[in-house]
Amino acid sequence: MKLKNIYEVEGVEVPEPFKRRVRVVFAPDQDRVRDLDLVTATIYPHSSTDYRPRNLTELIIIASGKGILICNGRNYDIGKGTAILVEQGDTIQIKNTGSKNLELFSIHIPPVNAKELYQTLLKAAKIG
Repeated sequence: MKLKNIYEVEGVEVPEPFKRRVRVVFAPDQDRVRDLDLVTATIYPHSSTDYRPRNLTELIIIASGKGILICNGRNYDIGKGTAILVEQGDTIQIKNTGSKNLELFSIHIPPVNAKELYQTLLKAAKIG
């Protein structure tokens, strides 16, 4: 059994233009878990994730806030309680359209390593 407070995980601050705080709570390379990972993200008001194809399945649950999901060129309104199943090959972006933080939880199948995910996010911000 493993137990963590998600807000005690340092994570990384992704810079502009995709400014957000991302915390990998559980991952194979930092917790020796094999079957899943758990990632949280705080997307600040009027910020977003990068728009890129996903190379694995991802389950995203919006915990608070509101915004727009762009998936394969189509826009969808999202908010607290929205569950999103992103399939391998989907290209997505989440935009916070509100005045408060948008908080989400994400699980990847198969799981991703924390180090690789952080590097991918920081690289996307530099290219941004």
